[in-house]
Amino acid sequence: VAISRVKTLHGLFLLNFNEAAIRVNLSVIDEMTRLRQKLLPNVSLPSVVTSSPDTSLNIRLLNVHSYLKHLEDLKVDQSILNADVLCFVETFLNGQQQVDPLLPGAQVFRRDRLGKRGGGVMTIAKNSISPRQLLIADNGLECITITTAKLSTVVNIANIYRPPWCPPSIFMAKLKGLLPALTNATVILGDFNFDLLDSPHHNILSVMKHFGFSQQVSSPTTDQGSLLDHVYVNSHCSADIAVLDTYYSDHDIICISVTVKGEDGVPK
Repeated sequence: VAISRVKTLHGLFLLNFNEAAIRVNLSVIDEMTRLRQKLLPNVSLPSVVTSSPDTSLNIRLLNVHSYLKHLEDLKVDQSILNADVLCFVETFLNGQQQVDPLLPGAQVFRRDRLGKRGGGVMTIAKNSISPRQLLIADNGLECITITTAKLSTVVNIANIYRPPWCPPSIFMAKLKGLLPALTNATVILGDFNFDLLDSPHHNILSVMKHFGFSQQVSSPTTDQGSLLDHVYVNSHCSADIAVLDTYYSDHDIICISVTVKGEDGVPK
């Protein structure tokens, strides 16, 4: 068990190693041989909610817990690649590291946590939706806010990470300073580290409601069964949500399909 945790040979020392002490059950060898020879079944990928890929804005949210570490996994994940916008939190990037944007013809917007380990947020958006960063006061939040336009429909996206050590009262005060600037169709998402299944009446819900936002995710978003990853939309848009399991993070991928409403409240 201890050797299975080793990631590199550097610094590994086996003292008094006795090869004769290692034995393998022949049944295990037979089973491993069978598994190697057995073809994988043709299993279709889980369906992802998309109201209309031509008119809706398709967003993915994931706490990736190190973007570079899981880059090869992300490159083959079709649920990630079939999006207009990718929002990652806990990217673990520093200011000097260059990144692969994953999506063809895309711009990368980053807020790295400089001088400290962990954290960081990054939003990747296709050039076809004319993304640009909104330079609004974020009061020190770990946050990136962009605006997009798909078929002349404008949607703001705020990607936020609240580390567990950040006191809720301080975070809430900073969040209240950001929300008044987001008056058009807006999606606010991220890992807030507030478990809404354990605390279904958490104060963040009333704060967001005061500014016209409602939370859209209703199922667990982590392997531990907690709902830490939130998606809030205001009255100018609606969102369809799907939560997909992923093997390379202890958080699930949140798939969001956003449709902007007209003045009559009907989706455009």
